[in-house]
Amino acid sequence: MVDTQANSLSGTIKINNHYFEQGNIHYALDRTFANIPIEQADGVNIVGAISKTESLYQRWIEEMHESMGDTLKAMRRTLPVTGSKFDWSGSSGMRT
Repeated sequence: MVDTQANSLSGTIKINNHYFEQGNIHYALDRTFANIPIEQADGVNIVGAISKTESLYQRWIEEMHESMGDTLKAMRRTLPVTGSKFDWSGSSGMRT
């Protein structure tokens, strides 16, 4: 939302993310931004402020992934609950 009186922006970024590295982790991020200052309520300044805000948020997400690297890897299950690897090639000799 653009507030032309206060020359500021506000809005929400919602992200549904799927992280895959030998396992699946899904998460959703939802962040509301308020009172982002702009010089003037025109197209150039509005687009510039949105771009800057998105870039800063993207950098925060990347830093979060880097800092959570070991945590995300620890959440993966290296073997199924049965304790043995699943034969994805279908060559286990089982027939349907």
